[in-house]
Amino acid sequence: ILAKANLDVERLKETAASDLNAELDKAISQLRQKVVLKALQKVEGQLKDGISADAQQILINRSIAQLGGEI
Repeated sequence: ILAKANLDVERLKETAASDLNAELDKAISQLRQKVVLKALQKVEGQLKDGISADAQQILINRSIAQLGGEI
């Protein structure tokens, strides 16, 4: 009986650890989504205010470079 109880306790610990890790992963994912949303909202706000021609050209050049193109 004692051995079975010990096995049950170990299983409960493993299940609890697994559940905790799943909740942690979920919380991290939600936090990342919130950070991305805030960043996008900030950028959208800045874009609504308009950007200069120089800034537009820099953004275009960076995008082309990131895609592997040449400027």
